[in-house]
Amino acid sequence: MSRKGVEAATIAEITEEADVGFGSFYNHFTSKAEIAEAIVAIHASQLADDLDRIFNRVPDIALAASFVQRSFIDRVKHDPIWGWFIVNADTSMGIFERFFRKRLVKDLSRIVEQRRLHIPALGMATTLTLAALSATMRQQLEGTLPAQGSSEMVEALLRMYGLPHDEAHRVAFEPMPDWLTRPDPESK
Repeated sequence: MSRKGVEAATIAEITEEADVGFGSFYNHFTSKAEIAEAIVAIHASQLADDLDRIFNRVPDIALAASFVQRSFIDRVKHDPIWGWFIVNADTSMGIFERFFRKRLVKDLSRIVEQRRLHIPALGMATTLTLAALSATMRQQLEGTLPAQGSSEMVEALLRMYGLPHDEAHRVAFEPMPDWLTRPDPESK
């Protein structure tokens, strides 16, 4: 499904790749969409834990948002199979909309509550953020994302959220902390 997309992958290909019998697929799932949703749910839960860790350790909410968005793109770099799965599943199933919108609204609301940023149209900001993340993930996977591309995307989003231009640039290009780039298993 990560190589071909959810719609194009056949159940026979999925069971062959998983080294299970074709008939056993239906003992666990009723459709390809159901297995795709289960995979996303598992990864979304792990991702939510990672995002909570960032927001809990970084007191500046704008900087935390920058780290969250950049680590999302970095995850694709380190796990391209997951990345392609998400990009392809997003195209056919609206994965970002269904699995990440609620979380993003929560995080953006937290930013607004702290009065660090001003986001007057939270719904539209959420839609644009999801679209930017999806497009940047695809560029990363295709090898067309410039070296500073994820920081540039974050800077644009921070400016959209109301952070002044100079500050948005500084926050978006702030080096990622070591604990985030090389997570300590005990820090979770």
